[in-house]
Amino acid sequence: MIALTLRQRNIIEYLLSRDSYVTNDVIASNFEVSNRTVRKDLEVISAYLKEQGISLVRKPGKGVWIENKQEVLFDDLSCSYSKNERIVIYVTSLLLNDVNTFMTLASSCGVSKQTVINDLNTIEKFLDGYHLSLIKNQGVGTSLEGDETDIRRLFIDLLFTNDHSKIVYELCINNDGIQRNLDVSFELITVIENEFRFRYVDRDRISIVLSFLLNRLGLMKTKNSTIQSSDMERINSILSTKISDSNDQEYISSFLLGERVEGSLTLDSKVEDEANEISEHLISSLKKIHYFDSEDMKDIIRSLTVHVRAAIYRCRNNIHIRNELDEQVRFAIGVMYEFTKKELNVYETKYNLNFDQSEISYIALYLASIFETGVQEDLKVVIMIVCTFGLATSSILKSRMYQIFGDCFIVGPYSIEEAEKYLESHEVDLIISTNHMSVKSTNVIYINPLLKQNDIEMIRNTLFQESFMKMCSLFFNKNKVVEHDYHCLGEYISKNDVSISKGKISWEDAIRKAAAPLVAKGDIESKYVNTMIQAVNEFGTYMVITPKVAYVHAGKDDGVNKNCVSLLLLENEIPFGSFNTKPVIAIVVLGICDKEESQLLNIANILDIPENIELLKNSKNIESILSLHD
Repeated sequence: MIALTLRQRNIIEYLLSRDSYVTNDVIASNFEVSNRTVRKDLEVISAYLKEQGISLVRKPGKGVWIENKQEVLFDDLSCSYSKNERIVIYVTSLLLNDVNTFMTLASSCGVSKQTVINDLNTIEKFLDGYHLSLIKNQGVGTSLEGDETDIRRLFIDLLFTNDHSKIVYELCINNDGIQRNLDVSFELITVIENEFRFRYVDRDRISIVLSFLLNRLGLMKTKNSTIQSSDMERINSILSTKISDSNDQEYISSFLLGERVEGSLTLDSKVEDEANEISEHLISSLKKIHYFDSEDMKDIIRSLTVHVRAAIYRCRNNIHIRNELDEQVRFAIGVMYEFTKKELNVYETKYNLNFDQSEISYIALYLASIFETGVQEDLKVVIMIVCTFGLATSSILKSRMYQIFGDCFIVGPYSIEEAEKYLESHEVDLIISTNHMSVKSTNVIYINPLLKQNDIEMIRNTLFQESFMKMCSLFFNKNKVVEHDYHCLGEYISKNDVSISKGKISWEDAIRKAAAPLVAKGDIESKYVNTMIQAVNEFGTYMVITPKVAYVHAGKDDGVNKNCVSLLLLENEIPFGSFNTKPVIAIVVLGICDKEESQLLNIANILDIPENIELLKNSKNIESILSLHD
């Protein structure tokens, strides 16, 4: 029987308790892991259930569902910790306890002493990433050795950003040393929250970190390099009632100032100036793409500035936060993520900062919200209703469309003949039809005239995609006016990385074929290709950000070894994606491991031009394709 980890068993039990489909996002949020981890867990769960003749049903856009729930059986021996989970448990135990024997480590995971010995090399490699080492004292036990700052960073990372942070949280809550200081930690945090009139988002985890740090007072050998501010002085004053060492005060203050809060946070000092400058630059750059009135959005702009300020503290003090939407941001609003990354890079160099992926994703969410609000009128989708069931049915259909999708422009209802005549002189984004009709360049959704629930969901998903495409098109059209440098496709893609596919091919095979030159050279690994395909299945067709072209990629930790780009030209247009499909004639594969690179924005700027799309569609000469420019 396939062995399950504890989390995988808990996921099965969670799915058994649900009465409807559950998305990967919901599972990831509930179990505090990444979408990628959920996908891997579901593969194992699917195989485990299959052994019992039970299906894990997956529906793109809806999620997963277990059939025949009452027949699921668990074998107690099938539930164990994975190796990665064991490593996290070992390391957490080493952090929480001064000395650990191999037997106590083995007991913490329910494995043999020999298993711990076999895992030692992996433990040491993991610790080496934090410049820490494992000290084995015969007859005494095993302990950690290294700089105190690195030990603290490791603990914070495990509790906040590790895929198995929920396990770490449980270990901490049940640890006597953590429990001993929790009351003091909550007391200090409450005083700080009242002083600043805000509330910490991750209050419980912050209390655990503070409790851990209270156990390690006086161990900082070197002064923590923090930027002094009036905020820090206020927190230092509060901490001084319990902590006398100035190094510890400053370290804990910088940690607390870097955490996410709900409510107000005063802005001052050098960090305030930097945060204001960065925020103003981001807003100014966004205004060049599409003007909006800052006064109308002052609240969200103020929130952006506060977040940037906290992000600067985190960067300066090597503190990492977990963004549960990180993966979704990079795939679903990849254009804004790349724009944010590019604009932040100027100030990373200027102020010696290094915003990680999660920080960039959070800031991208703020900018996407501002941009979408500013262009709301321009993003309205034009829908044509085609209905041949008579006046009464047509009127009901239109009335229901207005009730449900009132923020769209709706024309019709028309007969098929009237619709064809209307389309000769007008453009629409989407056609909702009760009868089959042939339209070359416009998406058509066929529905029941009385609008059943599945029709509504299908329309809603498609409208979201259409609105997203409008936003991308608006972004690139305005960006061309702002950007004065000209680039050609050949600057980003070499001739050997362009291929042409003839005949029919599935979108999955198209991605594999597009990526093949990069895999052959070792620029990306096979798992990178699989992750790209999984991302399309998970998030839909957001990768089609310019007409007829899909830009597929994965994360920098998914098997990319160098910056690279490849292009597949399709002789026949194919439907891209497993739901809300979009027609594509080309696949661009992006391997991005250097955050300074902006291949996606630069290539999309070129391929968003209608004339270039036509050339891409009709030309099979690779040299002429690579000469396309913006």
